Amino acid sequence: MIIWIIGLSGSGKTTIGKIIYNKLRNKNKNTIFLDGDELRKIWGNDLGHEITDRKENAKRILKLCEFLDKQKINVICSILSIFPNIQKQARSKFKKYFQVYLEAPINILATRDKNRVYKKYYKKQIKNVVGLDIKFPKPYKSDLTLKSYGKNTPSYLAKKIVLKIKLKW
Repeated sequence: MIIWIIGLSGSGKTTIGKIIYNKLRNKNKNTIFLDGDELRKIWGNDLGHEITDRKENAKRILKLCEFLDKQKINVICSILSIFPNIQKQARSKFKKYFQVYLEAPINILATRDKNRVYKKYYKKQIKNVVGLDIKFPKPYKSDLTLKSYGKNTPSYLAKKIVLKIKLKW
């Protein structure tokens, strides 16, 4: 199964993905967690954040998921995923595919800003920030859209995801 968790920086993709991974890993040893930022590091940070580089990164992630899926490895993948055509490809490639969109307003995300992306953008130190100067299109046919703010804690959202895909904690 591929669990594809989409959202802007600060939406909780990594935190929620790790919670799901830790719960599922206990019962399904053939489970792996992939994070977009970590994959960039693994691949040597050879890509920037311009649209063309982001698209190449998305293709790499899709190919890696395909490779793992063929080996019957469950994948929890937390990524920005700004290309609806890549999301369509993922949905068509994988028999067991579940897409989650974590939704939160930019003003809330900017207060979380663990990676200092928004702070650097507003100080004009960086550009190519998704949700600000790069459009974040609504994800293609998400199976579940969750508000990742307010009283919705990461644990609560992770549990909702697992219950929705009918996996047991």
